[in-house]
Amino acid sequence: MLFHSFIHIPSIGKKTELKLWNQGFTTLKDVFNSDLSDKIKIGAKTSYEKLQDKDISFFYQELPSPEHWRIFNNFKNSVAYLDIETTGLSYNEIITTIALYDGNIIKHYVNGKNLEDFKKDIIDYDMIITYNGKCFDIPFIESYFKISITNAHLDLRYILKSLGYSGGLKLCEKQLGIDRKHELNGVDGFFAVLLWRYYKKYKDNRSLDTLLSYNIEDVLSLELLMIKAYNEKISQLSFDLDPISLPIQIENPFNPNKMIVYKIKKEFQIYGNSYLTKHQSRQEEKSHIKVKQDTKEIAYIIPHPESTEDYTDTRNLPSKSKNPWLYAKSKFGDYPEPTENSGKWLIFVERKDIDKIWEKIRKWLIAGLLSKYAKVSTVSKLKPSNKTSHVICVFTYDWTDEKDVMDIRKKLRDIGFTQKIPYKTDKDTRKGKYHSGYSTQISKYFE
Repeated sequence: MLFHSFIHIPSIGKKTELKLWNQGFTTLKDVFNSDLSDKIKIGAKTSYEKLQDKDISFFYQELPSPEHWRIFNNFKNSVAYLDIETTGLSYNEIITTIALYDGNIIKHYVNGKNLEDFKKDIIDYDMIITYNGKCFDIPFIESYFKISITNAHLDLRYILKSLGYSGGLKLCEKQLGIDRKHELNGVDGFFAVLLWRYYKKYKDNRSLDTLLSYNIEDVLSLELLMIKAYNEKISQLSFDLDPISLPIQIENPFNPNKMIVYKIKKEFQIYGNSYLTKHQSRQEEKSHIKVKQDTKEIAYIIPHPESTEDYTDTRNLPSKSKNPWLYAKSKFGDYPEPTENSGKWLIFVERKDIDKIWEKIRKWLIAGLLSKYAKVSTVSKLKPSNKTSHVICVFTYDWTDEKDVMDIRKKLRDIGFTQKIPYKTDKDTRKGKYHSGYSTQISKYFE
């Protein structure tokens, strides 16, 4: 496609390029002996020389970003399809695995084994192709390894969006007729976090193999998506170019383990929402352990640390539950148990959004990505005067540990809660200190 491109030449935009094509100037060579301006002819000759020299950096720098897809066909033999898995969204998390595919060979890297090899391997490629890599994968890699990625970079998220495909990698695959292994249906980035944590907790290589299978499936998919996107782009041109043939799909060297996927889905109850049985509802009502303090009976604000109740059940919806509170408890990680100085960040949510937002908090908490406990008020908790607003409490073990409190706040921002929210101690809640608005006399922090 670069042999047919003029838009990177100074003073030539889309309209001028289209005009040149319509006049019969469909290659760089067509311009050399034409009566066009010297500026255009010099630009075409320079471009032709750079193309002969396989100077990808020239075209990557000179082409407008939305036209970077044009680079693909000329440099597809030196491309790395790249995808990473991590333990979370923020850059203080770790990279767990990396998958790299060059159209012939699959390479994989695992934290604690060969992850550092990635730094020298990636240098061998002129171009990398990702999905959403400009926003996530590449900045994360650069932050984690303390390196700078200088390869030309095509981000399929933007290329596909320009063609009308959006909604995430998996949805784009479906729209373009790409199917994954049946065993990986329902496995996503969050599930990949659970696979890694399960592997680290139980030393179960079946979990790691499933994670690598998922990670590698992503990069194999990227090749198909890139070729399909390129072919669709050139089909929109005013002249004909030969499409790239779809490759024979290389076999993924790792297979997902059905039992591991089932066990993790069962342990974290990833089935979607349905209702609790009457027995489970009664058990939940007993989850508050009562104690005596100042001769008054009060309830713990959070579940008792020694309780054996399951606080990760998704089968009750905050918008419909008859219980005043629903709870979530981390199953991974070593976050400290609450102390007498425990407290919580308060997130206020409209009823129309509460089920979706609570599920997001619940998922990241039980995976060990936040603190240890969270709870959400249900529709039965709302006062008659307030029929719309729920509250989600994300607890920290000690409000005096400001670094920890702010670390939890940062993680909440990373998963989308960017508005200012208050932090309140459990002691103040037990004493009945409430207020309208965010009084600094009640809130220890408001960030």
